[in-house]
This record gives sequence, structure tokens and C-alpha cells, in this order.
Amino acid sequence: MEKGIYYLLILFFSSCGVFKEDQTVNNINNRANDVTLAMKGYQPIDPIKILVKTQNDSISMNQIINQLPNEATRIAIGKINQNGSIAFGPFNVAKAGESYTVIVDYIKYITTSIPAEYNEEYQIDDYATNSLKRDWLKIYNGEANPKKELFTKLDTTLIGKKIINRQTELRTNHGVVSTQKREYRFIVDTKKKSFSHKVKIPVYVGVGLRIQASVTVVKDSLSLNLGSLYGLAIAASKDQLNGTLVIQTLGISGENISPAVPIPDRINETTIQAAMQSLATIKSKIYDVKTQITPQVVAFGLPYSIEGAKDLIESSLHTDPPLVIINSKREINFQEKNLN
Repeated sequence: MEKGIYYLLILFFSSCGVFKEDQTVNNINNRANDVTLAMKGYQPIDPIKILVKTQNDSISMNQIINQLPNEATRIAIGKINQNGSIAFGPFNVAKAGESYTVIVDYIKYITTSIPAEYNEEYQIDDYATNSLKRDWLKIYNGEANPKKELFTKLDTTLIGKKIINRQTELRTNHGVVSTQKREYRFIVDTKKKSFSHKVKIPVYVGVGLRIQASVTVVKDSLSLNLGSLYGLAIAASKDQLNGTLVIQTLGISGENISPAVPIPDRINETTIQAAMQSLATIKSKIYDVKTQITPQVVAFGLPYSIEGAKDLIESSLHTDPPLVIINSKREINFQEKNLN
């Protein structure tokens, strides 16, 4: 009987809106990161030199631009951690005191890959409602008519879920990283405890253009859009943030390119506009005979939420960069790499 009353009270107060979600900036970002993997997707890096092997009558590196079939413009938002590393992910809202980097890339590229192994193990604990019941008894404290505000301390989102202690690991030929995390899920099949599979990490080789804004937020703001360079410029003019702006070419150089690269002294609407115009000018000169083209590794894709995974992949690429083979038919191929 008491158990039935316990569940009815929880359902009643949750349906009446007594259980309010914490709308702080920190919790909004935490919920976003729970839904979307913090390390998922496009990972821009400083260019890494590739190895090139050419055969007889092959095209030159400068002509290789015609062999890069893909073009894309991408944006990546990363949080700068205390150790200086950057974790790219879905940071929806800027938090005061935190530092972020916003990168907008235009790349012309071809995709290769490096081998890796992904492992996951998990242990399922008791129903989360057991913990919830303990919290309930502690809050209730024997009162006949507990006050409504006491119920806000209960996390009703855990009802019906199980606690899963999950350990994930990513291994390449040059190292391994792992992380442990406690999760709460609605699951039915509890038999599977672990799995392992070989994966290919996509690596983007090519040339491109990059605008990078590195900022420190001075004031919390739910309206500050980290995904907009113009939004950052407006926020800087309102003293909501401060930082630096970098305009960079990726494997594109020459006497006709250098004069087109601006030197910004701060982040504001004028420097952002000048940077965009500069990149448009340089982009129009990619096929110019005076332009020097040197394809490099400019980014990679990473679909796993493992702390240190980005640094591991970047280190692996520095240690063993892709080998491009340009054959006698003027076709580009990459040397296949296998996992040791």
C-alpha cells in the first residue's frame, strides 16, 4: 500500500509541474552533451604533412587540386579545457569564465582512413528506482504532510531506468584511451555485456581556408550564439566576451595569396567581415597557376565520446601520416593501413 502511494505521489507532482528542470547555463550544456556525443563528427586540426609517392609521368603536387573531388564548408565549436586540449561538441550556451574556440572551414579534399578498434563493456546495476526510493524516504522524514518544495529534490527522470556503468576504449596502432561513465537507460535486453569491433576513422586530406575565433566568455548569456561569427562579433562589442581571431590557409600559398590574408587585431564586426571577404578572394585563386597547392591532413571524423580520443588520433596521424600514391594514370590512391 505504501509503495503504491509512493509512486502515485511522484506521478502526481511530476504531472503538476512541481519537478522543474534546472535551467542554468551549465545544465543546458550538460543535457546537450548527453544527447549528442561530445566528440562526435568533424575534428579540425592544424595541418599535418602527408607522404607522397609518385610514379613515372605522374602529375605534380600543384596539379593535384584537380584530383580532390569533394568540397565542404563546416563549423566546429570546441571547449578549451584546463590542460589546453580542445573538445569539439554541441556547446549550446556560453558560460562565463569558460573558453571556447569556433572554427569555420572551407576544404577541398579527398577522404582516406586510419584503422582503430572500439571496445565497450558495461555492468548493469539495480533499478534506479531503488535509489529514488531511498531519496524519497530521506526527504519524507516521517512527516504526515510533507511540503511541496521537498518533492523538487527528487529526480523523477530516473523512474523505470537502470544504472549502467559503462567503460569504452579506443585503440590505434600508436596508443589507447579509455573512459568510464555512469548512465541511466530504459533497456530490456540485459544479456549483452561487452562488444568489440574494428573501425575506420575518416581522415580528410586536401587544402582549404580557416577562420578561428578563440574567446573567453565574460558574462553568462542564453542569447550568445557560439555558432555564429557575426554573433560573436556583436557579443564582443557588448563586452560579453574577449578573444582573438585567426585567418589561415591550409596548403594554399603563393605571391598572389599572401597579400590577401588580413591581419586582424581584435574580434568585431569589421574584422569578421574583412576575414570573410579575404577567404572569398583566396578561394577564387585556388586554380590560378601562380597558386602553390600542398595537400595536407586538415581534419578527421570521430564518432566516439571518449576523453583523449582526439589527441590520440592527431598523435597517430603525426607519427604515421597518410601515404599518397600518384600512379601513372594520374590517379590518387592511399596506401592501405592495417591495425596491428
